[in-house]
Amino acid sequence: ATFLITHLAGNENAPALIPSVPVKRLASIMSGFASVTSKDSQAHWGKQTPAVIILLGCIALFQVCYQGYVMSLLQQGEELDQLHDACDGAGESSQCLEQRIYMRWQEETRLEEQEDILRSTRITGHEDHHKAHVDRVVDAVVKAAANKTVEADWEEHKSNIHAQIEARHEALPADEREKAQEIHAVHGEQLLDATLEALHGEHSGETTEHIKQRMLNYQLERERHRQERAEKFRRQQQERQLQFDKLLNDTMAKIHAPPTPSPWSQSLEALQAHFDELSKKGDEQKKKWQEARRLKNSGFLASRTIRWQPVTRWTAATGGQDAGLVIASWEDLHVLKWSGAKPHVACITMVPPGTPSLHHMMYFVDNWKLQDWDSKELVLVYQHSDERIAKMVRKYVDGTSVKAVAARDGKFPSTAAIRFGAWSVKTDVIARWDFDEWHHPEQLTLQVKALAMTSRPASILQPAGTHGANATDREATLLGEAKWMRELWYPFLGHGSDILEEDRAHHIVQVDVPKLDINAKTTDKPSFHDAALEMERAEIASGKAICMKLRNHEHQHLTARPGTLQVAEPELDHKSLTQIHHDADVRLQDLCSKADNEANSLKRAELHRRAARLSSFEAEIVSELIDPKAAIENVSSPEVPQRADK
Repeated sequence: ATFLITHLAGNENAPALIPSVPVKRLASIMSGFASVTSKDSQAHWGKQTPAVIILLGCIALFQVCYQGYVMSLLQQGEELDQLHDACDGAGESSQCLEQRIYMRWQEETRLEEQEDILRSTRITGHEDHHKAHVDRVVDAVVKAAANKTVEADWEEHKSNIHAQIEARHEALPADEREKAQEIHAVHGEQLLDATLEALHGEHSGETTEHIKQRMLNYQLERERHRQERAEKFRRQQQERQLQFDKLLNDTMAKIHAPPTPSPWSQSLEALQAHFDELSKKGDEQKKKWQEARRLKNSGFLASRTIRWQPVTRWTAATGGQDAGLVIASWEDLHVLKWSGAKPHVACITMVPPGTPSLHHMMYFVDNWKLQDWDSKELVLVYQHSDERIAKMVRKYVDGTSVKAVAARDGKFPSTAAIRFGAWSVKTDVIARWDFDEWHHPEQLTLQVKALAMTSRPASILQPAGTHGANATDREATLLGEAKWMRELWYPFLGHGSDILEEDRAHHIVQVDVPKLDINAKTTDKPSFHDAALEMERAEIASGKAICMKLRNHEHQHLTARPGTLQVAEPELDHKSLTQIHHDADVRLQDLCSKADNEANSLKRAELHRRAARLSSFEAEIVSELIDPKAAIENVSSPEVPQRADK
């Protein structure tokens, strides 16, 4: 402060900071204050001053490291090159060729967007056209504001303004109309919002001419940025053309040049390096995971913890003891807890063309957002030539949780189109997510848990009431590890998918949770909205009735005792069923108690629904304990139809 005031005292052009006090006197005062402050601080801090300096230095270093970490995460999320690279091997596999096609699709989409910007900037480059556009919009807003009534809402007011602008466009000549409509399509919405803010906001006292000039400067600034971006695209096009010309000239020169034989020693060195790499891979393969996974391993079930890392080692799994489909039930899955990071799941959806998709999209996205798995994203794949679907899909895309890609295959939906959606995301798990199906909120959670529990790379839902559903129905719920899906998942093939063939059965785990199969097909299939709602209402009503009986002490309890059986049955089995029934009865009372004390209506309905399902299970146990002979006959007779609730 003393230095600054002294410097100002010697400068004649310096402003008078404190006119009533001479500058030299003020400098002497500040110098004395600084010396007193320094002495007081030294007396107060003493030996603690170095520790304070070190602490401040650590805080500054932490801030620098944190900012660098955040910037690296942002850059990593924007790099498409970090996606799965199928061409990193020695040969050209089918996945590598497929990847080249998808990269070409992305490049064509990007070039089309650039071409649209170049075409638009050629039309909107003249300043006079922008001035005329600003005059039309501002005049329309002023006129609509003068005619606006108190009863008219804001949306009606904006629609009146749009109608006036369109009427002014129609009155223009054909060549002028095209330019005006293009400028309005690019700048119209922003200019309209800014003009409404100027008329009805803090600057509402401005004149119309002043608003027009300010809006014109605002629009010309935005147009300047668009023109700069278009110029950048033009330079890129010229560079690509120059690169192509150079490549063509070099290729033609090599074609007409005399052939040069390659040295045989280089071939031998390359061959030796290849064999060394194969030997190294063989040694690593022997050291990899060898312990076979067992579904009913008591040590694993006692720990009740699962990790994602073993799932990624599916290439080391073979048939043998674990061959065949494995079934995981609700009792196996719901008690499991995650240890370590959870995998990221990408749900791939084919958006079918047509008007029904436009109306169903909102319900579909809302249903997907109800999934209780946190780390997830939705990829909407649509036909690039369908402009209506493309415009509708963009309304739901946020760039993080919901994304969209345009497939350029001639047939839609197709295998190439849906695999393009899976190829375009960086994820740990890929799930097929059909557009016309209703998905239970716990479907992703239970299927991913099944992968981690069994260390298998793929899972499907077990259809309710059957173990013999065909591959097409079961594959609609397929969820798998990303690398496994990219290598083996080929849906929509005309000859049928081979994803569930016997040689890959040791890769599959079935999730047998009846509540997940809410799209079960019947003879007269209603809409999935009505079916799901009707099922939920029936279960909730049944659960309420059961809990009411428990409160009134009207619920019937088991009275059968060992030794009263009329058929030969081991006493141990009877005791086991009796204990299971007792545990189910205790759990049912606990569910009803929680439902009575729950204030949230949605959570209370879910508790009643669980009580209804548990009561149905309890009734089956009671029927077997009271009349085991009939139960045995029902199981052994193939002609007796299964009960609907089973």
